[in-house]
Amino acid sequence: MDEASAKAHLHRALRQGRDALLWKLEGLDEYDARRPLTPTATNLLGLVKHMAFVELGYLGDTFGRPLPDGPRVEDLGDDPTADLWATADESRAAVVDTYRHVAAHADETIATLPLDAPGQVAHWPEERSHVTLHGILVHVIAEIHRHAGHADIVREHIDGAAGLHIDNDNLAHDEPAAWRAHHAAVEQAARDAARRPLRRFPAAPGRRYLARPSGALSHRFPERAVGVRLNPYLNFDGEAADALAFYADVLGGTTSVMTFGEMGMEGPDAQKVMHGQIETDSGITLMVSDMPPGTSRQHGNDMTVSLSGDDEATLRAWWDKLSAGGQVETPLEKQMWGDTFGACTDRFGVSWLVNIAGGG
Repeated sequence: MDEASAKAHLHRALRQGRDALLWKLEGLDEYDARRPLTPTATNLLGLVKHMAFVELGYLGDTFGRPLPDGPRVEDLGDDPTADLWATADESRAAVVDTYRHVAAHADETIATLPLDAPGQVAHWPEERSHVTLHGILVHVIAEIHRHAGHADIVREHIDGAAGLHIDNDNLAHDEPAAWRAHHAAVEQAARDAARRPLRRFPAAPGRRYLARPSGALSHRFPERAVGVRLNPYLNFDGEAADALAFYADVLGGTTSVMTFGEMGMEGPDAQKVMHGQIETDSGITLMVSDMPPGTSRQHGNDMTVSLSGDDEATLRAWWDKLSAGGQVETPLEKQMWGDTFGACTDRFGVSWLVNIAGGG
């Protein structure tokens, strides 16, 4: 492949990423275009603003071609998140127009310079700051397609819209019913897997993890509990919302609910509860959900109860009584993640999971 063909190939990949990212804004009001949908506040308009500054720096300043009549990277100041969201005073049209203006300038850089043109990324370590246009194009293409993927997920959470491009959604199914069936199958597989012995994996060195916000789907096993924690998860056939209200009236506490509709499902099941939770001031947690479409509640899948904590004597005594006369799926033994864990079904057919933090 000659240089002209290679450059055209890379440039096409960059333009495809731009088009996919901007398409995700279409049809949204100002709120949904800016709405943060992750703990790190990922939002659609912020992704567009971010890519404007990415291309401004890498395909402008890096090669000594600052944009003469546009924003500057220095305008962002000391706030490391300034390019990841739009203030109320920044209109969506202005952010998009700025990105198109920056993209046109970046296109001029690509058209004007050869792929081996040298440049320098000022904020990279000295040993790798000296780059070529070819290397920077690959970097920016990877960046924009990564963020286009973020935009896919954010947009689907907003209104269920999904797909690769306006004229090619590249989706496996066309009918909402087919996606509901697929979602139900994946949900059921997750629930089935959760009933099996828990495997924990060590965090990657240096990686930071954010706590899930209130209302997000919670893990059934806390990393380290104090004393003992009882965490039941109750399943219903369309009655989870009523059950949650009832138990909240009984127990008190704060409730949070996520429906299937909020996860993009349409139709009569959209208002059913995908995950509901009560947290009381006394430390009680109760979780509920409706069975996914295509499945039904029956004896054996209507409830799972988790007991966890660091009171080994109490938890072992409870295990002995719960497993007596029942069925032990996983003996209460030391596991690979360092805790003592067991799973059993008691003589009434109720499933129990017991996790003793650091137990021996």
